[in-house]
Amino acid sequence: MVEAILLDLDNTLLENDMRAFMRPYLARLSQYLADLIPPDEMLRRLNLGVERMLQNDGTGPTNEETFMAVFFEGLEAPREAVLARFWAFYEGEFDHLRPYVRPKPAARPLVEEAFRQGYRVVVATQPMFPLLANRKRLEWAGVGDFPYDLITSYETMHACKPHLAYYREIAERLGVPPHRCLMAGDSVEWDLVAAEIGMRTFWVTDSLPAPLPPPPPHVDGHGGLEDLLRFLSVGPQ
Repeated sequence: MVEAILLDLDNTLLENDMRAFMRPYLARLSQYLADLIPPDEMLRRLNLGVERMLQNDGTGPTNEETFMAVFFEGLEAPREAVLARFWAFYEGEFDHLRPYVRPKPAARPLVEEAFRQGYRVVVATQPMFPLLANRKRLEWAGVGDFPYDLITSYETMHACKPHLAYYREIAERLGVPPHRCLMAGDSVEWDLVAAEIGMRTFWVTDSLPAPLPPPPPHVDGHGGLEDLLRFLSVGPQ
């Protein structure tokens, strides 16, 4: 019996083409810190930090610790000033990125149904953003006010998708065996890989371009959020 529902965020609960989103995100972030770090150097350090986070295997530091160690190595700008500016960016400037995403009408009924049925609910987003940025994207999706058991972020997670350690860490934090978890997301590579540790999976396809390939053989269900809502209403066994 499924006890926990893991929901991806971007292109699952929220319409967000991350490739399109990252361009203005990086441009605004690098410009916001331009008086402390030249934009070209900023982008180089950000990319290196992302690469290192993707290499985390769950046995070492958090993604945040990994990112910060790489980002600040040899940086002349004062660490305290840079960190303060980072947080100011996410508290205010980040809101200007909202026009690049769109809420999905079925997201809120889906989350409501998951809680109504008593599932443990996790926002299982790629943990390379701070929790504050993830909470804001949940607000943009219209589902920011629910008492989630966990919202994965770079402060607390020790691996990234598609590493299986990411999914194992979620299950361990919940105290729920992987075979009693259902992972729902749009990415075959990053989300449905959870099946390899025994999780049930649902392929969310309503943000993907047509034509779609056949669903992977290990997937338990597929379709839009409305289909996932019906899937939960019946009750995955």
